[in-house]
Amino acid sequence: MEGSSRNLVTLNIEGALLECDRADLISHSDYFRAMFEGNFIERNQNVILLNGIELEAMKIILRLLWDREYPVDEHSLLLVLQAACMLQFLQVKSLCVERIQQSLTVGNCLKIWLYTEQLDIKVIYRRAKLIALLEFMFVKDTDYFLELSLEDVINYLGNINLQCPNEFAVFEALIVWYQHSDQQNADTLLKLLYCIDFTKASQDQIHQMISRPSVIRHDAVANVLKCIIHIKNDRDLLEFNKESVERANALLASKSRNVNGFPCILVNTVHDEGTAEKSMSGHYKILFYDTSGAIFKKLFDIESTKCSSLDGFKIIGFKHFTFLFGGEYMLGNGDWNIDFYIYDILKETWNPKLILPFRRRHFESCICGKYLFIVGGTGPFRVIQENLFWLEIEDRTWSKEVKFPFKERQIKCCSFKDELIILNFNNKRGYVFDPVGTSWTELMICDTNDTLPIYSKNLAVFSYRDSLYIKKKKLFELKVQDNMLVIVNEFELPETIYTKNVQEVQSVLFNNVLYSLKKQWFEESNRQVISLELFNVETHQVTVTYDRTNDEVLEIGNEKFKFKPYLSIFNTFHQHLIDDNILVNVFR
Repeated sequence: MEGSSRNLVTLNIEGALLECDRADLISHSDYFRAMFEGNFIERNQNVILLNGIELEAMKIILRLLWDREYPVDEHSLLLVLQAACMLQFLQVKSLCVERIQQSLTVGNCLKIWLYTEQLDIKVIYRRAKLIALLEFMFVKDTDYFLELSLEDVINYLGNINLQCPNEFAVFEALIVWYQHSDQQNADTLLKLLYCIDFTKASQDQIHQMISRPSVIRHDAVANVLKCIIHIKNDRDLLEFNKESVERANALLASKSRNVNGFPCILVNTVHDEGTAEKSMSGHYKILFYDTSGAIFKKLFDIESTKCSSLDGFKIIGFKHFTFLFGGEYMLGNGDWNIDFYIYDILKETWNPKLILPFRRRHFESCICGKYLFIVGGTGPFRVIQENLFWLEIEDRTWSKEVKFPFKERQIKCCSFKDELIILNFNNKRGYVFDPVGTSWTELMICDTNDTLPIYSKNLAVFSYRDSLYIKKKKLFELKVQDNMLVIVNEFELPETIYTKNVQEVQSVLFNNVLYSLKKQWFEESNRQVISLELFNVETHQVTVTYDRTNDEVLEIGNEKFKFKPYLSIFNTFHQHLIDDNILVNVFR
């Protein structure tokens, strides 16, 4: 580096001496500017000792000051970012942030999350964290997972937003980490068990946990798991000591994971006089419902060209994507929306759109595993569609149309045990579809007392755990038994003003709560009411948290919103919604 001897300063890093131009350091680093221009002892020193900085990182920083295209490998980039933050090389920091964002993948997201969270660089760690939580089944097999500290592996596997197929998959991951660690003892294993939501673990899964050699060799751990099984079976606990019982009860006091994303709604901005905006781009917004504060908050915008005057469409969330598709502009005009819009929440931008192979409006849709199904609905010339087709989400490929094995238009569908099930209320049948073999399995609904409701727009169908539910004025719980759908429970629901004159219901399940956006018409007052109902599937508690006429506005800060005439509620994930490291349980 050029410069006269009086402008040179030597940095002592890890015992190595690195000669630098003092003026370069001052002009690019707030840290060195304060050191050399402030009232510090280092101001007049020719050799500066730097602790906590890696020599190679500092060398790369000095190269990047003059060559912004200088190549840096992934590991070194994180070390450079750490050094740039500490020494306040702000331009180098920005360059590192930009490169890391571009290189973020499933393979490195866990490492990037933990590095950048320590540096409090939210723009990176939130995105990396979201990928790591959504892609657990891939991340757990990366080399970096095995390098995690005990504290980090607990914060990852125990995170309430970890998307896992079941709790046994979490157990298997923690056992792999445990077997590669140098802390193989009963205390470590017990701490790891607090990463598991044992309320969701089956007894068969817990028996499998006990049979693992890593557990068998520690009687204290095995006894805690055996005690959990006894508690689940309401058996006496006389054979267990006090500590085992306390540990078992503590493990069963876990929080449930957030497995569905966060409930969101579509609204449009209104002027102060209360009329919906007509021309301003981006006047449609997605709001999410903050369950902790019971309020709506803004999430992201949707350009007006995507859904203005659009009816009969769907919005569905999948991992860090939001899909908007289908429908018709100004019903009856033949102006169909054939675009399948994809919003990438991580990049906060709309991806190149897909093209729907078939035109549809007012259809049923749901995601089952890796498939997004579009079921029934109305096509061109108002022809009722008695068929379905689907998108293979990862490959972005469309299927052909497959006809229903029945003649019916009044149907409901949902994901049931990760498979598509269609309920035909007129012939009282359920149909499970296999997209691989394009085959159907017919399940007769056993309704000996003829109590099931008839089809209507204010009827909700959803699944929870291993049961299928139908909700209208009553709640029906159905299970598969001997190739039939059998009503195993029937519950009367309280009748209120919100259960009368219901015209339309759109629902999504968030953990154990069904969120229903309702539209009602009251003739006596000549008004339409929009309400948001929360129904707890386990306790059957009903709470209405939002209640306004269609003309009333929803105010958030300085902005005002109205619901679209066509109701839309869906689940999605967003990096801003997973900032806190909330765990399913905490070892004490």
